[in-house]
Amino acid sequence: MRAMSDATPPLTVRFRWTQEEFLLAHRLYLRATTGRSIKWCARALFLCTVLLALLYFGVDHGAWAYVRGALLIGFGALVLWLTGPGLGALVVRRYKKRPDAGHEIHMQFGHDALDVRTAGLAQSEVKWPALVRAVLAPEGALLFLTTRQYLYVSGSGFVDVAARERFDDLVREHVANVRELS
Repeated sequence: MRAMSDATPPLTVRFRWTQEEFLLAHRLYLRATTGRSIKWCARALFLCTVLLALLYFGVDHGAWAYVRGALLIGFGALVLWLTGPGLGALVVRRYKKRPDAGHEIHMQFGHDALDVRTAGLAQSEVKWPALVRAVLAPEGALLFLTTRQYLYVSGSGFVDVAARERFDDLVREHVANVRELS
């Protein structure tokens, strides 16, 4: 890991906050906070509802058994949908309501702080010690200000691989809790 001196110019990252970037950020957040276990739990719950419905069908041949079985399968399918395509649809709906949707994000990472600007909307400076943790992944990075509030740094915003490596080194140098995802 290379240490960055005070004389090193700030690292610049630019990207457009598109719907695709928003989805990438959300997926990365879910991977970082819940792992992949949420989808496996949803699949297991769906399988249990199907098995319970089959049990209802086998034990009771009345009309209510079919209604209860259908409701169970419907509930399991809803949970499965909400952890897959339904979640993406909800995230897209949230993106469309954001005032920064479609704007360019300009970030500068220096030795003491990072500067974030959203074209025409906002500007903020965050000192490195304000970050409680970070997640680095090939598609981008999450810099957490709290357990739920984060800044997303798009992997597509770096000018080259060397810039991305420099960013990763900066994060490792300044943030105590860094997790790397492959």
